[in-house]
Amino acid sequence: MVWALLAAEIGGSGLKAERKFREGLERYIKFVGDLVESGKSELVIKGDLDSYVLANSIIGMHNGLFLQWYLKPDHLEGVQLARTFSSILLSGITVKGDSLYGT
Repeated sequence: MVWALLAAEIGGSGLKAERKFREGLERYIKFVGDLVESGKSELVIKGDLDSYVLANSIIGMHNGLFLQWYLKPDHLEGVQLARTFSSILLSGITVKGDSLYGT
């Protein structure tokens, strides 16, 4: 959630902090993209998905999930959200459509 809040605060400001934030974000995207590439090479993640786009999508969904949890703490339970997120994500990107939780 920190990424989303920070982006909202400094995005488009032209400040040095924005440049540093974007550099950190690109490192984060690369890290997730490398994990995706690793999954592709192990034939776990679908090979036809663009790794950079998928990495950005995962990060975006993750940030949005944290924001929803933050905004609705009395209505959303963290473990259930995490399991739902991973189930949706993994069933969409994995070769066999499996999730970690067998759903």
